[in-house]
Amino acid sequence: MSTMRILSGLAITIVLGARSMPAADLDRLVPVRWPGGPLEVARRAALKPVSPELAAALRNWYQPRSLDRLRHTPLNCILVTWSGGDAAMEREQQRILRDYSCEAHRRDITVMALVTSSPTARGVADAVAAGLDGFVVDGEAASADQVAPATRPLAPDRGRELPVIRLSSKAATVPGIRLFSEDGAVQATPTSEPWIDSNLWFVRFLRWVSSQPAWLGYSLGTTSDHEYARAIADAAAAGGRWVVAPDDTLISGLFEGTPAAERSWRRIVDTLRFFEDHSGWRQFSPAGTLGIVPQNTDSGAENLNLIARRKIPYKLLTRATLSGPGLHRLNAVLALGCVLNESEKAALRDFVESGGLAIVGPAWGRSVPPGEDFDVRPVGAGRVAVYRNDEADSETLSKDVLHWIGRENLGVRLFHAPTVLPTVSESSDGMQLLVQMVNYATEPAEAVMVRLAGEYQSARVYGLDGPPVALELEKSERGIEVKVPAVPVYAALLLER
Repeated sequence: MSTMRILSGLAITIVLGARSMPAADLDRLVPVRWPGGPLEVARRAALKPVSPELAAALRNWYQPRSLDRLRHTPLNCILVTWSGGDAAMEREQQRILRDYSCEAHRRDITVMALVTSSPTARGVADAVAAGLDGFVVDGEAASADQVAPATRPLAPDRGRELPVIRLSSKAATVPGIRLFSEDGAVQATPTSEPWIDSNLWFVRFLRWVSSQPAWLGYSLGTTSDHEYARAIADAAAAGGRWVVAPDDTLISGLFEGTPAAERSWRRIVDTLRFFEDHSGWRQFSPAGTLGIVPQNTDSGAENLNLIARRKIPYKLLTRATLSGPGLHRLNAVLALGCVLNESEKAALRDFVESGGLAIVGPAWGRSVPPGEDFDVRPVGAGRVAVYRNDEADSETLSKDVLHWIGRENLGVRLFHAPTVLPTVSESSDGMQLLVQMVNYATEPAEAVMVRLAGEYQSARVYGLDGPPVALELEKSERGIEVKVPAVPVYAALLLER
């Protein structure tokens, strides 16, 4: 997948509508797919047979009692079935939603139309008439000229903003350990660790490239309580949100009030509440000893993916950062694929001469010996690694980066945790370090040891169940070590200086 495709995976535009939603309010939304109505029944029946229980639940979903499911939960934004059938059925669906959205607004719930292409001016007018708050596009976006112009009012008395959010569904992945055989054997990587599918790097990139919230829109293949919790944590640990997608069994069970559905729903709600209770963590800044200037290429996206999978803490850098003071806390800068100007080259040379490592491409202006993929040479107190091609093999590059930096210089290392990926961030004043860990296996990761560089006075671990627990800090010649008893699905280690 290309970085340009990633950029198109999540975009928020504005069209003119009747209800106003300031962009800042988008960050407070906690979304859930909320399918229902005759249009949803017809859509599903066209794909495969629908059980009588599910058909009844969907057909009658847009009644006030379904909104009771959201009472006393963090969920405050529903994505409703809006279009896609014949004209008569669409009119009936939208008539039902007009009353339903009015009731939702009484409960301070935002209602967004879930559609598969960008809204036309007529589509926006219909949504305005039904009192909806905006659109969520899940699928390939329509061409730009089909989107209602943001500069022309739809009617003389309407001139407020209506957001259009594009979900990252196609570029995101269902998090977990990738299986490749019928007996469930785990596919191993060249480092003999399991292959992990994770969105941590992807959400971080989306948040870096846009000030808007990062929403992931995939549906789960399997839907145990464990998978729901992991999907929520996988996005939230990097500061984004997975749009909760209840499966058919859960929808039917919630409609009928079965004990199993009640338990699953409570687990989903509790997981969401944990991250909303700790929403301040989203304001922490990524921490790491590696700085990366992302490429707008397939390999650029895969570089971020594999570097995160090798558990190398990193920061994303803009070109402007290369010429500013933002490099002083880094050990290495990856600027492969960047055509650097003279001031950027000078700043990187200063960084290298002071002891840093610069990883660059042929535009650096130095030849690579015949038969070699790269050339590493000392410059001052540091080194410059020049690759022959900007499109270096991502697997090889991630191993090279880890080798050149050195595991002992990563700042944060995890031990006894082959199925756990971390994301590392720090408070604005630098007094708190947060290591969030997501376990992608079904079984808990036991006795995970975290080794850190620097001085810290205290450590607490937060889990999805129960209050935080204080942990002992053990000092050694290699740094500070903290033992986390278990990481079932998720754990957060918060350290105070």
